[in-house]
Amino acid sequence: MTLLEAKPFLGGRAHSFKEAKSGETIDNGQHILMGCYTETIALLDRLDARGKLRFQDNLEVPFLSPRGRSSLKAASLPAPFHLLAALAGYGELKWADRWAAVKLSLRLRLGQRPRAEETADAWLRRWNQPANLINALWEPLCLAALNQSLARSSAVLLATVLERALLASPEGSKLIVSRVGLSDLLSPETELLHRWCGGEVVRGTHVQRLVFDGKRVTGVETLDGRTFAADHVVSTVPWNVVRGWVPPGSDLAARAAKIADSPIVSVHFWFDRPIADQPIVGFLDSPLHWLFDRNRIADHPAPEGHPYVAVISGAQEQNERTPAEIEAQVLGELRRFLPAARDAVIRHRFVYKAKGATFAATPETEAIRPAPGATEWSNLWLAGDWTATGLPGTIEGAVWSGLRAAEALDRA
Repeated sequence: MTLLEAKPFLGGRAHSFKEAKSGETIDNGQHILMGCYTETIALLDRLDARGKLRFQDNLEVPFLSPRGRSSLKAASLPAPFHLLAALAGYGELKWADRWAAVKLSLRLRLGQRPRAEETADAWLRRWNQPANLINALWEPLCLAALNQSLARSSAVLLATVLERALLASPEGSKLIVSRVGLSDLLSPETELLHRWCGGEVVRGTHVQRLVFDGKRVTGVETLDGRTFAADHVVSTVPWNVVRGWVPPGSDLAARAAKIADSPIVSVHFWFDRPIADQPIVGFLDSPLHWLFDRNRIADHPAPEGHPYVAVISGAQEQNERTPAEIEAQVLGELRRFLPAARDAVIRHRFVYKAKGATFAATPETEAIRPAPGATEWSNLWLAGDWTATGLPGTIEGAVWSGLRAAEALDRA
């Protein structure tokens, strides 16, 4: 197998890089895994890389809002009692909200699923979820998992997230972060295994197009004029790339062309002092959604300053703004909610826009996502988190789709 990678490093849309001014390694976007990422964790176990992850003992997410501070904290109890404890202790909710959340959970456990064409917002309102519950719990969860607001998101995908991440087991609801840069999480071991199996890795090689001969692919053409002949080709690129590689009249090109991007904007700050007391903090009633304390997450704290990354999910509006405008907005929110940030001095900052961070997880997109594995060409195989995994755009979806593509190729 020959692996062609356009970048100088492996990892695709989940990678890390060295920031020029600080010299520190930062991720292209702060990724959170969960205990329900069974295929991802199994892969890390097979590669003996689980030790690179930091697991929560139980689900715990502190939130800040104009009303103060509260925490969604699960208990060490069997499902669904772990979630009941979390709802009971979450100060943003009223008792009517908690009862409504329990009723929704019971409906899901009884197999009552959303309609395929429903948005998450319409589904929650049809099931009489109170506005305060939607604002304090379901909207933040949807932004984190689907990278979109409830108004645009697929209800089917949100229901799947609730079932797998919150309702299935206490283990599945735990948050997990990488203690190392994303490029170091999987790629060193996977590349080593790839080479042990006789494979070749070719970096810095941009694929221009696939060469077709009727219903088969005969090779891959790169921008530097080379052609790699192939018996089989596995595409692991996202929707916004693969549509330019295949014939424009094909079913795959038509499906990929209809899938829109959903951006994430990250703002990295290096302060002269700590501004938060938790590794992860969520924000309610704010354009800012998450703050991560990189010193509390990473194996090796920064040699100078206190680095944080502020994250805005579904950032269509911010994606159109200048870095200075984004920085001012985020800094204003940090100072509004965190008293320690008001006098903190910024030593360095860096704004990162990921326009195609995930696919737009709408009901329309869910209906046209192509299946992983076989395509309309007999030797072209498809993988990627944007394929029909039944999951949002996540590392778990990417790993799952890769396994399905490998199984389909093995059967060919």
